[in-house]
Amino acid sequence: MIYLHKLLPALVSPIMLILYIVIVSFVLKKKWPLILLFFMIIILSSPIIARILISSLEKKYPPIILESLPQFNNIVILSGMVRPILMPNKKIKYEFNESVDRIIVGLKLVKIGKTKNIILTAGKMPWSLGVSEGVFLREYLIENGVKPENIILTSQVYNTEQEAEVISNMIGTKEIFGLVTSSFHMPRAVATFTSKDLNIYPIPVDFKKGHSKLTFLSLIPSTYALNNTSLFIREMLGRLYYLIKLNV
Repeated sequence: MIYLHKLLPALVSPIMLILYIVIVSFVLKKKWPLILLFFMIIILSSPIIARILISSLEKKYPPIILESLPQFNNIVILSGMVRPILMPNKKIKYEFNESVDRIIVGLKLVKIGKTKNIILTAGKMPWSLGVSEGVFLREYLIENGVKPENIILTSQVYNTEQEAEVISNMIGTKEIFGLVTSSFHMPRAVATFTSKDLNIYPIPVDFKKGHSKLTFLSLIPSTYALNNTSLFIREMLGRLYYLIKLNV
């Protein structure tokens, strides 16, 4: 099921859709699929369209002022911000990806006194190498001043649903805790966690839509825009998957 969950979005990603059209054009020996392909590439890689799509993902959970948050006994930081790197000596080191704001905000919440404990999920896919993400993040927090006794690491999990399940067993349904994840991912996370009767306070971070003026460059297709369009499609499929699963 975990592989299926990851496979379906990949099969309908913009890159795969483009590949399907190329194959159709080759098999049918027709030009009209190539014309369709041209317009599809223009649309999928348009910065303006990508901006609109990303805005729709983040609309429900806009930025918040951390200092205005209530105090929590625990905050939960969802995984998805680390990538393993193979070094020349064959050892694995770890680097942050674009979602690093999740751990940065978690660390800041400790430093400004909004929480005492941080719960990290030991996120790791079956095909991932090295230690789970939570193990690396725990060391990072300790290096930056968080006391080891204030960092709680869950058992190994593969997706948001399993993260919610283990948190439910650890915290219970009475305590309100802060949930830190990317804004675009928050609706799916909230739906999953509330399905376990958990009381959460959403703390959205890692916003993909930057604040900038539209210029003539916004009319030029870009790989960055294509990546954001792919993110939109992947996230919407993820929401649909959990919507169906949680209501079955």
